[in-house]
Amino acid sequence: MKRRLTERQRKARTLLLKGNCSVTKALKQAGYTEATARFHQKKTLQRLGITELGEREGLTDRKIINTIKGGLDANKVISAVGGKDANGGTVDFVDVPDWGNRLKASELAAKLKRILSDGRQEIDVRGEINEQRKIIIEFVGAQGV
Repeated sequence: MKRRLTERQRKARTLLLKGNCSVTKALKQAGYTEATARFHQKKTLQRLGITELGEREGLTDRKIINTIKGGLDANKVISAVGGKDANGGTVDFVDVPDWGNRLKASELAAKLKRILSDGRQEIDVRGEINEQRKIIIEFVGAQGV
């Protein structure tokens, strides 16, 4: 028998289903403590029925994994103008790697595999090599990206 949702749970569920903010932010706005909002999300989402709703709507673990895998090989089409200047010549469309989306997919895959965590460690993107960057660089290299 399912329990009825409390007022706080209903508010959190409404905020989450609107999709305007992160899970952490929605839980905090609904009145959950910082610790619950940050570290007990999975259990809280299960209690709210969000996990079950996602599964019912086709957002399965398999679909998420396949989408991330597809992102690891993401490409984009760019136009290339051949000739002496940009106003003349032929226009070709070239399929090239979409490195931004590939990196994002690698980051999501690393989080999924718990190689990289979000919020507890700083990822330095200013060019300084630190432990977290080495991990993601190694992960990207292992994927052949």
